[in-house]
Amino acid sequence: MEPQSAPQPAGHDRRWSRSWATDPVLLVLALLALAAGLVSGLGLGDRTTQLIMYWPVTAGMEIALFVLGRRISRLPHLSTATRRLWHAMSFAGLSYAIGAALQVPTVLHGPLSTQAALGGPAYSLCVLVGTLWLVWVMLTSPLGLRSGRERTRFWLDVATVMVAAATFGCYFTYLSANGVDAGPGSVGTVLQLLIGPTAFLVGVFAAIKLLLGGQAPFTIPAGLLGTAAATVEALIRGLQTTLVSHDRVSWDLGLQVLVVALLAASARAQQLQVRADPQSLHVRRRRPYSLLPYIAIGVTYLLLVVVLASAGLDAKAWIVVVGAISSTALVVGRQLAAFTDNARLLAELDNRVDELHTALIERDELAARLHHQAFHDSLTGLANRALFLRRLDEAARPPADGRTADLVVMLVDLDDFKPVNDQLGHAVGDQLLTELGSRLRACVRDTDTVARLGGDEFAILMERISPDDDLSVIADRMVHAIQVPFQVQDTQVAVAVTASVGIVVVRPGARLPGEILHDADMAMYAVKNRGKGGFEILQERPTLTPGPRPT
Repeated sequence: MEPQSAPQPAGHDRRWSRSWATDPVLLVLALLALAAGLVSGLGLGDRTTQLIMYWPVTAGMEIALFVLGRRISRLPHLSTATRRLWHAMSFAGLSYAIGAALQVPTVLHGPLSTQAALGGPAYSLCVLVGTLWLVWVMLTSPLGLRSGRERTRFWLDVATVMVAAATFGCYFTYLSANGVDAGPGSVGTVLQLLIGPTAFLVGVFAAIKLLLGGQAPFTIPAGLLGTAAATVEALIRGLQTTLVSHDRVSWDLGLQVLVVALLAASARAQQLQVRADPQSLHVRRRRPYSLLPYIAIGVTYLLLVVVLASAGLDAKAWIVVVGAISSTALVVGRQLAAFTDNARLLAELDNRVDELHTALIERDELAARLHHQAFHDSLTGLANRALFLRRLDEAARPPADGRTADLVVMLVDLDDFKPVNDQLGHAVGDQLLTELGSRLRACVRDTDTVARLGGDEFAILMERISPDDDLSVIADRMVHAIQVPFQVQDTQVAVAVTASVGIVVVRPGARLPGEILHDADMAMYAVKNRGKGGFEILQERPTLTPGPRPT
């Protein structure tokens, strides 16, 4: 993973703009292109003078492209793909420069010949070698796409734009060739249809990689300048025959100077921006969709409408018709692939939602179990000390509604329970405690809290006791329920125990929870001191009221 650099300061773009506007290399390239345009447009000088000026200037700018490409490829922090592409750009510049140098003998031998103006076999071979190598490097440049589906969508988008570009290139090349050659079926027409749009398609492909791919080896200014150079080159190829036939070779030369100047400017822009901002070539996140294929197909259909309206369905119109049909088929395939992916993603989403729903249910169930375990006794299932104290704390607060119903706390302690464990074992003792919890639960209301505080000590919290509730009856029923012999499971042994019950009746807000428990404990020990097996009720104010001891 490449280390992430700190964000560039806000003034970085302004510094880059100033370096662009004042860079001497870019200024020289712009002046040369302007001068070439004036010379070609105004037709200054004869053809020999124009060629003597054109080829050295072209060779100089191509050498500049070679030098700039080498320097860019040696900059630090470049990816392997970017370094490889600018090596290829440097090689192309050198190959073009060698071809321009090889034109000197041709110009000196016959300055008025077509080869002297447009390039002889040696020049064409050098240009072909440099261009083919550059195209190969671009075609094999990594895309930075992770999955097969993503690569499929990318190439469908690329194919859509390339078909649209090829349609325009072939159409306008056809117009130029058909105006000179014997007919639409001539060899010259066929060759121009094949060769004319090639440079343009190379530029379009570079632009698509820049706009759609996740790892374009160009900065945006360099990519746009390179695309402009490829576009002008395609225009030259398409119009070259027409220009020669109308004795406008100077225009062809001026446009060729513009192409080389744009290529050199592209390299210089790349060098300047990467120097100013090393992060400008880092992998950019690819958008999930692009409007470029839809714009391409829209422009293709617009051209089709214009062609049909102006000339009808003639031979050249069929170029646009085939292009429109092909790009439409590619867009339909792209949409079908997108629909398939969407259906797959929705199915995966449904599965994830189901899994999440199941996980949430399991989480809630686990949380409920943990909460129950945290606040309930594992043996009897009753509330434990923590839950009882929390509810007692809440019940002992002054009531918000102003009601004055009493609060009752009962402490139940078994009498002489230790011998049961010693004689019959702890398993029998656990069964007895569990049964005891059930009996206590049956003696009170469903809204009351029955808790096991620990060992053989239990507690009961009763809220909102009205004056009509006779606590003596409740306590007496509880004591008698405890005295009923316990039938131990899987044995014939019946165990009888008694319990001492201390009861406190208070008004909410009158006493602290600790004080209430202390008073209940005092009442329970009062019963034990009296002989056990009974209950004692302590009212909020005053005295102990002994309850009848069961017979």
